[in-house]
Amino acid sequence: MSKTDHNTDVLQPESLPLTITADGKCLSAPSQLRQLAQGQYLETLEIIIDGNLMIGGKSTSTLLGQSLDFLNTSQHFYLEHFEPKPDGTCLARYARKQAAKA
Repeated sequence: MSKTDHNTDVLQPESLPLTITADGKCLSAPSQLRQLAQGQYLETLEIIIDGNLMIGGKSTSTLLGQSLDFLNTSQHFYLEHFEPKPDGTCLARYARKQAAKA
């Protein structure tokens, strides 16, 4: 893992950057994120975790929206990069695990 200080204003071009609160809520998740994840179109996901903010509430959106339904299949990602910041946020980058070739 690289020790470089990433500028979170310029995230990986193929990723979809999102900010979640300390309790896992996401106010700005795009409505199509659930479909992208289910359709195997999401290759990289960059999440900025804001450890200074908690929203709470049963009806508050998560990364996958407000639906309580699970995805139709499990999606497998690995943590590619994790970078704590002095301001109480962390950048976490997840990349899709490639299926083993037979």
